[in-house]
Parts: sequence; structure tokens; C-alpha cells
Amino acid sequence: GAAAADGLVVGAKVEAKFGGKGRWYPGKIDTVNADGTFAILFDDGDKAPSTKPEDVRPVAAPAASGGADGLVAGAKVEANYRGRGKYYPG
Repeated sequence: GAAAADGLVVGAKVEAKFGGKGRWYPGKIDTVNADGTFAILFDDGDKAPSTKPEDVRPVAAPAASGGADGLVAGAKVEANYRGRGKYYPG
């Protein structure tokens, strides 16, 4: 079994597989269950009461040391994807 990864805490922005299906959906951790699963509240309003750890991944990458003002987990940003000059919201 996978150990709980850093960043998988209540309120953390994550992507999770709804019902264990193949697609990842955005949401946040609502509860960390005693059995090691997670209750996920998805951005579209759906809830999953017991999602396995392998079906949950954090969205926010660890902040670089001495992060710039406003660049914190959960901040709305636009990123220059692969340096190609096109910006994507995230």
C-alpha cells in the first residue's frame, strides 16, 4: 500500500479518480479517513466518501524555497507551459 504522500491533508487541492475510474477530476480533500482513504469534494459538487490513496494526487507542486509573493498553494496563477509563450490558467 502507498503511504500518504505529503500534501494530502484536509483542504488540499487534489485530483482524484471518481469511483476509481480512469479519469482524474479536480477537487479537494474533505476528510482524511481513519482507514487511510480520503473523502473528496469535487469541484463540480460530487463527493466521494472513501477514495484510495493511489487514486488521489496533489495538484500544487511544492513551493520553491523563498517563494515569490502570492505564489502559494491554491493561488490562482497562469503558467507559461513549456516556455512556448502560451499561458494556461491553473
